[in-house]
Amino acid sequence: YIRANLKKLNLKNRDRKFISKLIDTIVEKGRYSFKECCEKKAIWCGLLHHIHYEPKTELGKEFCSLIRGDKNISVYSAFEKKMAKKDIQGAVNCLVKGKGASALIRNLNYIVSRCETDEDIQAVVSKIDSNNAIVLLQLMLQYEDYSGGKARKFKFSKFSKMKFHSETDEEQEARKSLLNARTVKLLKKAIKEQLKVALKGRIGSVYIDEKMKKIAVPINESTSNSGYGVLAKGSRLAIEEGDIIRAFTYWEKVDDIDLSIIGINDDETEVEFSWRTMSAKDPKAGICYSGDQTAGYFGGSEYFDVDLNILKEKYPNMEYLVFCDNVYSGSTFDNAQCKAGYMTRSNSDTGEVFEPKTVSSSFRVTTSSTYAYLFGIDINKREFVWLNIGNDSSSLISYTEDAAVALRGYFDITDKINMYSLFKMLGTKVVKDPAKADVIVSDDGGYEELGKEIIHSYDFERIAAILSKK
Repeated sequence: YIRANLKKLNLKNRDRKFISKLIDTIVEKGRYSFKECCEKKAIWCGLLHHIHYEPKTELGKEFCSLIRGDKNISVYSAFEKKMAKKDIQGAVNCLVKGKGASALIRNLNYIVSRCETDEDIQAVVSKIDSNNAIVLLQLMLQYEDYSGGKARKFKFSKFSKMKFHSETDEEQEARKSLLNARTVKLLKKAIKEQLKVALKGRIGSVYIDEKMKKIAVPINESTSNSGYGVLAKGSRLAIEEGDIIRAFTYWEKVDDIDLSIIGINDDETEVEFSWRTMSAKDPKAGICYSGDQTAGYFGGSEYFDVDLNILKEKYPNMEYLVFCDNVYSGSTFDNAQCKAGYMTRSNSDTGEVFEPKTVSSSFRVTTSSTYAYLFGIDINKREFVWLNIGNDSSSLISYTEDAAVALRGYFDITDKINMYSLFKMLGTKVVKDPAKADVIVSDDGGYEELGKEIIHSYDFERIAAILSKK
C-alpha cells in the first residue's frame, strides 16, 4: 500500500476478507488476551469497522462485544481507575502485577506527581525491582539531573551509539507530570535508601583504593569504543601541573579524519577549535594545532597541544574542553583503523619526533558512525574527563552537536556516584587493610599475592554481574 500511516489504509476487498479470516482463526484458537486487546480498543474498533467484520461464532461475538462495548478490562484501565480514586498504592500494585515492574518505571513521574504523602512515595519506590541495581542507579542519576519545568535533555543508546534529544516546546507543553523540588528530594532519598538495601552485603568485606572516588560506575558502556583499560564515562584522571597536553588521533584505511576541540563556557556557550577556525586564532592562546593533515588512506595524524595555564588566562569563563573525532571523507570509524589518545609533554618545542602509533595512552575508535566524543578536560580542576562516546551522527564536520547540553551530565557524575561510594554500599564493611578484605577494588598492582578477588575500574562485566545479582 506504500503508506506510512497504517491507520489510514484503504484496504482492498480481498485484504479485508483475509484479515477477517485471520481474526476468526485467532479468536477460535484463543490466541489473544482480552486485557491486551482492551489496551488498544480504539485501534481495534477502527480496524473492525474498516473491514466490516461480522463474527461467525459465539467466541467471535464475545470478542466484538468486548471491543465495541463501553467496558474496558485492561490493566491500564484498572490502574487509571485506582489513580482517579487517589489509591496510589492500589494502583501501583495493579500495574506491577499486570504489566511488570518495568511499567512502574515508565510511569514513575506520573504516579509520583499524584502522591500526596511521603508514605505513598516510599511505597511506590519499594515496588521497583531491586534485584538489578543498575536500574536504581540510573533512576538516581536521572532525578539528580531533574530539570523541573525546564526543557529536559535525554541521552540514550541506539545500536551501540549515543543519541541525544532535547525536549521540544510542544513536548514540554504537553508534559503533565511535573515534580516539585520537595517531591524530587523525597524521591531521590527513597531511591538511595532502596539502593543501599539492595546492595548491602553482596561482596563481603572490601578494601577500596581512595583513587576510586574519581572513577565513574560503568552503568551504560554500550556506546564505548574498545581498548585495554578503558574507563567508564565521566571518570577523571589528574593532570600534572605545568605539563602541556598533546591530544592526537591517528588513522589508516580512510582518507581523512579530523580532530577538533569544543570549548564549553560556564554559561554553556561554546567555542570551536578546528581546521575551520584555528587559522585565525592567536598562536599564543594556549592551543597549538598541527593543522589539517590529509595524509590519505595509508595513514595520517593530527594533534593539539594545550597549555591550560595560558588557556585559562585567554578564556577565563571556559570550564571544559571536549575533544572530538569525525571522519571527513564520509566513511565510518568501524571501516577504518583509528586511534585517539593523549600524552603530556614538558615542552612543545623540544624537537622530539612524535610517533602516535607508539603512544600507550590511546584507544581504538570503533563506532559505526562518523562522529565520536573522545575525552574532555576540566580546565579549573586540571583533570581529564573520560567520555569515549560513539555518537549517533552522520556528520562529516565537527561542531554540529550541542556538546554543552549533551555532555553536561558526565562532567559531574563522580560527585553523585563513583566506584568508592558504590563498593562502600556493596560491602558488609570497609577495611583499611587489604589483607583483611574479601574483595580489593583498585587499579594498582601488588595485590595479587594476597590471593583476594581484585576488581579494577575497567572490569565492566564483573561489576555489571554484581549489580545484577539476584
